[in-house]
Amino acid sequence: MIYPPAPESEILIRRATSELTTALGAVIAHDKHMTYTMAEHSGVPYPKSLLFKDTNDGWKQAIAFVAEQKHCVVKPTDRAHGDGVSTEVRDEKSLRLAIAFAQKQSPNIVIQKWVGGVDFRIVVLNNRVSCIITASPPLRFSDYHHMIR
Repeated sequence: MIYPPAPESEILIRRATSELTTALGAVIAHDKHMTYTMAEHSGVPYPKSLLFKDTNDGWKQAIAFVAEQKHCVVKPTDRAHGDGVSTEVRDEKSLRLAIAFAQKQSPNIVIQKWVGGVDFRIVVLNNRVSCIITASPPLRFSDYHHMIR
């Protein structure tokens, strides 16, 4: 995508970064766990999260986390655009399926409390909001026997 459309001021944007993004900014933006750590240190609220470790203790922590949070999201820490993300994680069975699905994309996984609402993607260029995009989850239909996405 090239934004804005005026040729004299075009800036090339790919995914969430542009030619104006620093190398450090790109690394941070690509790592959800690092982003959450920075948010925590800066006082920016974000959903309660657990970095998953594929060990016996890691599984125990993950199962306990899902039981405590009731409704979770499982996602790779280093992927974008919903790749490897599961949103209906409410018990051990769905957790195990979600982690297996996420591990197809990356070994680095975070489990996060589900927060409902609208997902906004905000593009900031030169310290100004350039555009705001809403990201909608795929529509689902279920008759309790089949699910269509």
